[in-house]
Amino acid sequence: MTRNIKPKNKPDIKQDIMTQIRTGKLSMKARWIYVAQKIGLKSGLALTVLVSVFLVNLFLFYIKTNNLLPTLHMGTAPYQLFLHNFPYLLFFLILISFTILNYLLKKTDLFYKMPSYVTAGLIIILLLLSVMLLFCCGFNDHMQLNQGYHIPIVSHFYMEHCPFHLN
Repeated sequence: MTRNIKPKNKPDIKQDIMTQIRTGKLSMKARWIYVAQKIGLKSGLALTVLVSVFLVNLFLFYIKTNNLLPTLHMGTAPYQLFLHNFPYLLFFLILISFTILNYLLKKTDLFYKMPSYVTAGLIIILLLLSVMLLFCCGFNDHMQLNQGYHIPIVSHFYMEHCPFHLN
């Protein structure tokens, strides 16, 4: 026969928590608060992933349509033209969305134990794979042709900053 005897040196956690609740050191929260936090975190994560993919896609499409990479091999001052036409605002928006995405992923249950550099590497790989998928599907050409609808900021960027081309 085995008996379930508690050793003397282990504190009773249940009793400690109940005394802290009675004294006011701990306060109980409703379950719906935790559910709302989880839903908000997951929806914020999904929205940030979509925005990040779209921004990286837009950045690479801008570089492709404005021929910025071949200009690095031309002329006496190749970097001057590249830096003059570089989309700095788009680049900083990508960095901000990347930072928010990394922060939100660290808050989820899956990635909280991973080191930050591993999480950042996974984010970069997944973003580049999804951007490659968008490039292969012709998403940018479809957006540039503006197939009968108008998206306020996006349509303006495609019309003003990316010269029209078809592959």
